Amino acid sequence: MRPTQPIAYFDAHLHADGLSNEDLKSMALFGLKAALVPARDAVCDSVKDYLAHFEGLIHLQAHRLKKLAIRPYAALGLHPARIPWHGLEEILSAIPRLAVAGRLVAIGEIGLEKGGAREEQVFERQLALARELNLPVIAYTPERDKPRLTRRLLAILRSSGVAPEMALVSHANSQTLKTIRECGFRAGLSVNPRRLAAEEAAALVRSFGSEGLSICSDAGDGASDILALPHTASVLEVQGLSPVIVRRVMGENALAFLKLPRESLDEPTPAAH
Repeated sequence: MRPTQPIAYFDAHLHADGLSNEDLKSMALFGLKAALVPARDAVCDSVKDYLAHFEGLIHLQAHRLKKLAIRPYAALGLHPARIPWHGLEEILSAIPRLAVAGRLVAIGEIGLEKGGAREEQVFERQLALARELNLPVIAYTPERDKPRLTRRLLAILRSSGVAPEMALVSHANSQTLKTIRECGFRAGLSVNPRRLAAEEAAALVRSFGSEGLSICSDAGDGASDILALPHTASVLEVQGLSPVIVRRVMGENALAFLKLPRESLDEPTPAAH
């Protein structure tokens, strides 16, 4: 169901490499104007695999999105579920080089999957890289043991020197959102079959307000809903939330977090075929 008033959406967590052109066309038709494509738990077992994944997001996926009239932005980082045993520094050293392309606007997804010393060390190293590059951070929290691992992730963030407004903790839910916001960090609400229903996300916005919250689809990585954003916007409107609040959580908050101009939600020009 489409919202009663047209909304320009920014999807702050979209895995374009897991979606078809038809999926992306449908998302654009329903108002998606721009998207952040973060590195993910891809099948990367070597330095070569990771570099190919990063290059693909910065170049190939960005080109696909632009051809379909969706402004592309990227976040790069080592996902905690796929930390390589060798070549860590070689992989991380590629990120500043790829930042020159101009599409890199954040470090992510990085964070904790199961916890433990090795994951924490890699997370801390990437937080240091984010500070060096003056880029915001997309911090991942898993579904398993979420409250405990979120608390640990927040403790690491707080001791890292990363300013609270420079970190967004993704995949927040009713168990973790209060703690994330009390610590001053931004939070991402992922609406898809694996994480939150649109009604659950709307209830969290009603309870906590729109400040610091961004609703995204996480589409393209497992079970997903390519129309999660317009569906959730409709639910928010039906529940009586103002258009100002809907626009904030559907794009404006994410743009401010990523230091992107409001013009990112203007009608983009498709790339030449």
